[in-house]
Amino acid sequence: MATMKDGSKPDYISSDCPLGGHHIAQGFEVNGLGAPELNHPLTLVRKAYGLE
Repeated sequence: MATMKDGSKPDYISSDCPLGGHHIAQGFEVNGLGAPELNHPLTLVRKAYGLE
């Protein structure tokens, strides 16, 4: 998903597969959609609960 329902761009890209995450990030760059931060899903859960 390159954009949110409201048209904004995501803050993060998340994938539990390192190669898949980089392919998603590459797609964002190639299509000029910016460069959202790439994180593992568990890292995002940690951030959501303030456990950084």
